[in-house]
Amino acid sequence: MLLGKPYTIVQEMDDVGVSTKPVLYGAFQKYIIRDVSPMRFYRLQELNRMTDQDTFVIFRRTDARILNPNAILHGLNAAS
Repeated sequence: MLLGKPYTIVQEMDDVGVSTKPVLYGAFQKYIIRDVSPMRFYRLQELNRMTDQDTFVIFRRTDARILNPNAILHGLNAAS
């Protein structure tokens, strides 16, 4: 908990550095993710047959949008 609110660490966010945005805060229920098309799943048996392995490829098309841009804020590191 941070200031009474739960927090999550996301490794994919920018590292702390000059002119980066490593912190997001706000109402994330205003951020929606939409599946644009159904997931396509392929099993490629012949690709690695010499090593007796199968390869799996998945294609998924998604989209995301903030319903209210004022609902989520980011922290910006300024040059020191």
